[in-house]
Amino acid sequence: WLQAWSSQRAAEADVDDSTSSNAAHSACNSSGDSTTTSSKSAGVGGFRRAALAVQAIVRLRSDVAKRRRLVDNGMAAKVAKLMALREPGQPLAGLSDFAKEYGDEEFCLRLLRKFDGNVQKCAEKYKQALRWRESYEELITTRKFAQAGDGRVVGADRFGRPILYMCMRN
Repeated sequence: WLQAWSSQRAAEADVDDSTSSNAAHSACNSSGDSTTTSSKSAGVGGFRRAALAVQAIVRLRSDVAKRRRLVDNGMAAKVAKLMALREPGQPLAGLSDFAKEYGDEEFCLRLLRKFDGNVQKCAEKYKQALRWRESYEELITTRKFAQAGDGRVVGADRFGRPILYMCMRN
């Protein structure tokens, strides 16, 4: 049912809330499963399917609402300005695809919400975040780092369990 729902969701991405919820509901019920969600015959499996269907509907509604907020608040133009910083001839053009991949539209929206739509502040934080990812790409991808820190047993609690003190540099 999940595949049917996701294909239905992709096909109806630009539909309003009521149509979207009906589409998600019908996709969840069109899987060919004969289990009903009545209280006596459903059992645990039917309840789980019903709960997943509700979650799918809520997720679909939030996606539609998010798109509406993007358009309604005029954020689309601001997101485009931030995304343009990665294009050739712009300050972030020389970054690797690894760093640029992190700076997607959702990241731009989070920045714009945090800084109340101030594009200049968002642009500075956007540049800072992508440059940081670029400089620490090896650490992020390989998770290899020099171990540094201090670990000691400093005593025991009232049940005799050891109390550990750990100070990590990284």
